[in-house]
Amino acid sequence: MSATITMSRLGRYGRWANQILQHAFVQCYAKRYGIDYAVPAWVGNDIFGFQDPPITKSLPDRNERYYNDGYCQRVLIPEQGEFHDHDFVGYGQVHTSWLLPFRGMLQGEHRPVPERTGCINSGIQEMRRHGKTVIGLQIRRSDYGHGIQYRTPVRWYKQWLRENLGRFESPVLFVESEDRNLWELFGTEFGMVWTSERLGIPFATEEPRNYDHCTHFPEDKRHASPSFTDFFTNWWILANCDVLLISNSTYGFTAGMFSTRPQETWRSNLPAQTFIPFDPWWDNPMEYNSLNRWRGIPGTQVDNNPFAPSIVNRYPAAPDPEEPW
Repeated sequence: MSATITMSRLGRYGRWANQILQHAFVQCYAKRYGIDYAVPAWVGNDIFGFQDPPITKSLPDRNERYYNDGYCQRVLIPEQGEFHDHDFVGYGQVHTSWLLPFRGMLQGEHRPVPERTGCINSGIQEMRRHGKTVIGLQIRRSDYGHGIQYRTPVRWYKQWLRENLGRFESPVLFVESEDRNLWELFGTEFGMVWTSERLGIPFATEEPRNYDHCTHFPEDKRHASPSFTDFFTNWWILANCDVLLISNSTYGFTAGMFSTRPQETWRSNLPAQTFIPFDPWWDNPMEYNSLNRWRGIPGTQVDNNPFAPSIVNRYPAAPDPEEPW
């Protein structure tokens, strides 16, 4: 009988993008070592049409291993046999070079079912009628503003655009953020700025199936904004951009992994206080630079954040002068 890896807690560690990475980790671990895998129902069944083997037996837990550099923990690549006949516990955010042999399989599987993309694709086509190069800006807010989950200041995006926009043919911008008014800060300096609302793409109002067990889902619902619970719409638009500028976030990182037309991918970098290019198939899903080490950079942290009330920053930092609210 073949060995098996399971992940009974799929959905308990993070939101949408974290679930994608955890599912990919379990699936690729099984493929790499020629064993079986099994997971519970998850949101990928509905969006991508996955039909995974269900869990039929209880296996002992085994946690992923970390390296601690004194400021944060880094996930270690698994050893052969490490999770054979065990229930995987962790985020599965391994360096994507470990997933690279299965890139073709993963990209082929992470194409949404047609009924999920109809109106979204129409909005993307509308955006492309106004320009040839779509530059997607993912500006993570909500519970960000601490540790490695720092906020990327708007001024970093503006500076990158001033230095790079001229390299692209007929560029247009798409802004994705939980702060639905943030696009207004870009004004008219960079041409047309699009959001899903400005494209006429409605957010889904029904709860996503197999997502109600996600740890963050009750809190996201409490804010009563469809942009919090409809995580797929903006993710798929980002995955259809030509160029990505992302926060230090698995949401933007996985959009880069499964992009349909990637030209360039850039991620914010705390020590450099700007964006640096990265390869989503040869990098860590999260950059491990923490506010506990890189302190006092304006606009990177939030104190008394209602989206993360339990988080207390140890060091003060000034707000971003370009974000008035």
